[in-house]
Amino acid sequence: MLPLIDRRAILKNLLYTNDVASIRLSDDFTDPPQDLLKSACKLGLEGIILKKAGAFYTSSRTADWFKFKFTKRQEFIINGYTEPHGLRTDFGAL
Repeated sequence: MLPLIDRRAILKNLLYTNDVASIRLSDDFTDPPQDLLKSACKLGLEGIILKKAGAFYTSSRTADWFKFKFTKRQEFIINGYTEPHGLRTDFGAL
C-alpha cells in the first residue's frame, strides 16, 4: 500500500504521460487549513475535504480524511404561528 502523496504522483504521471484531457487531477494545497477554509468559503464552495498526505487508502471512514461543509445561516424573527392540529402538539405552522 502506498500513501496518498505517492498514489497521486502515480496518477498524475499516468494522466499526463497518456495525455488524458478528460480527467483533471485536483491541485495539492499545503496552506494552513484556516486559510483554505476562508478561501473556499469566499469562493462560495460547498466545502472542502482535508486529507493527510501520508495516509494510506482505506475503504472505510477514517480520521485521516476530514470533510468540512459550509453551512449558510440566517436569523429570523418569528411573528406568528397557528394552533396545532392533528398530530402536532406544540404549534401548527410558523
